Formats: sequence, C-alpha cells, structure tokens
Amino acid sequence: NQPHTETLRKWVAAGETIDDGPCQFIQLQGVLMCTGRFRAAIAGTPERIDAVTGSVIEHCWLQVQIQQAEQQVAARWHELDEDTPAAFELTETLLERRHQLQDRFRQMIAAKAQLARLAPLIDCPAAWPPTLTTQAAERLREKSRLSERLQLLRDQLEVFERVYEPCGQRISDFLSSRKSHTLEWIIVVLLAFETLLLVVDLLSSLTETP
Repeated sequence: NQPHTETLRKWVAAGETIDDGPCQFIQLQGVLMCTGRFRAAIAGTPERIDAVTGSVIEHCWLQVQIQQAEQQVAARWHELDEDTPAAFELTETLLERRHQLQDRFRQMIAAKAQLARLAPLIDCPAAWPPTLTTQAAERLREKSRLSERLQLLRDQLEVFERVYEPCGQRISDFLSSRKSHTLEWIIVVLLAFETLLLVVDLLSSLTETP
C-alpha cells in the first residue's frame, strides 16, 4: 500500500507549488483519496471511485475558494492600517481618497457575500443515513479544517467591516453636508440678489416721484 500511496502523492504534488502545502490523504472504506490544490487522485474499485468523485471535486473547489479568500484578506491588512484613521476623523487628504475607500468597502462586502455562498457547503449538517459519498465529503472538510478557516475569515472581515462601514458613513455624511451648505449659500445669494432688486426698484420709484 505504501508504494501505491507514494505514487498518488507524487502525481498530485507535481501540480502544486511549495506554498500550497502538503497533499492530504484520506482512506475510507477501501478508497484512498489524495487531494492537493490543483490535483486530486483516487484509488479503489470503480464503484467506490464513482461514489467519492463528486465529493473530491467539490472539496477541491472549496479549497481553492477558501485559499483565495485567505490570500486576499492577508494582502489587505496594510490597507486597513492606512484607512483606519478615516473611521475616526475625515481629513481633506482622506476625502481625496474617497473613491479608493469606497472601492475597498465594496471589496469587503463582496468577500463577505462570497463566504455566505460557501457557508452552506462547508457548514452543512451531517447527512443521515451516512453514505460513502457524504462521509468522504465530511472527512475532506474536517481534514482541511474548512469550517474553522471559514469562521476565521468571517472574524477577520468583521474587523474590516468595523473600519470601512464608519468610513463610508463619514464620507456620505460629509458629502451630504457639503451639498446642503452649497444649497444654503445658493439660497442666500438668491435672496440677497432679490433684495438688491427690490432696493433698486424702490430707489427708482422714489426718484421718479415728483
């Protein structure tokens, strides 16, 4: 069995990089499953291979989605450090970056939406009665700690939300206030102009009086 296992590992590892981590092995009811990020191999009888193929493919897809989310969040911590001051005080410098802040806020919402779509596939309850297909899916999720990683991503994105939501609110309030001030000044100018016309009209009527 060891040479067989090593053959599967080498084939799966050939499609991976060092950063992808080691391949994962699961042996269940006479089926050996070896999964990586981009490759997966299954050894067993044809009937058992057919039973677990769908679970392995879904697991590989979930792995890619979670890893991409982890990489995206990890790459944005420095952005969060830059943008945190805007959650407390909106300066002219930060206001000039409002489109960038709004774009990062949209990215955070999109990331949360993606996790919400993945959650039913990762945190699904155990099927009853259990089958080889459902057991394979559960073991693969447990081996990859997908549920724990999903929750960690949720916690991290909550930190982002606590920063970018106030940023968005402050920018919105500031722009709304600036529009209100502009309208107020327009009204003041119009009233002053109207008053000036009335004064001119009054002076004109007084000069015409014999």
